Amino acid sequence: MTHEAAAELEAGLTKLRIPSAAAAKLLEFGELVLAANLHTNLTGARNLAEIVRVHLLDSLAPLKFVTLSSPIIDVGSGAGFPGIPAAIAFPDESFVLLEPRAKRAGFLESAASELALGNVSIVKSSAGGPGALPFLGKAGLVLMRAIARPDEAMILGLPLVRAGGALLLYEGRSGRATPEQRRTAKRLGGGEIEVREVAVPGLDAARHAWIVSKLRQPGKNAGH
Repeated sequence: MTHEAAAELEAGLTKLRIPSAAAAKLLEFGELVLAANLHTNLTGARNLAEIVRVHLLDSLAPLKFVTLSSPIIDVGSGAGFPGIPAAIAFPDESFVLLEPRAKRAGFLESAASELALGNVSIVKSSAGGPGALPFLGKAGLVLMRAIARPDEAMILGLPLVRAGGALLLYEGRSGRATPEQRRTAKRLGGGEIEVREVAVPGLDAARHAWIVSKLRQPGKNAGH
């Protein structure tokens, strides 16, 4: 199974144009998640092949639609998806993983240390918590996967994004933004919501990426 998972991962990385050199560490992270899952409910995935399709490649596939610009903040990182796979695939970028739950934050700390990810920092906080305050308006990119409905996610994530940066929402079937969601984005200083269909290698399921650029900080004119 491990050999099959490795082959599937390498093929998926090739399709996504991500260097296959990341494969070994991505698989190692997958094994860490499965081991921790015996004691902490991190994911419903039961084996490495599921981790590869449902989490690793799913975490990486939408990144082709955005510009990576540090610091990149993963809000509500949970088991580390998408932040840790992204940090492994793009070692020249710096990542901050926000996770309010102590056990999951502890797992992320342990995994980042075991994988020697010097480009990853773990902050035990929610997006609206005190630990996130130093990052308000600082992120070049914010990642949010399976955290909340799009309008709620924008309220949590857009304040962390600096002007010129972007918020990337990982969505499933949600392929169209409503007028109310577009108004929410603009109220928070965002631009138009771009929705892109995402093809995840090996996964036969609807996936969409919502990209919201940050034009300005709320309360400020675009030219200031």
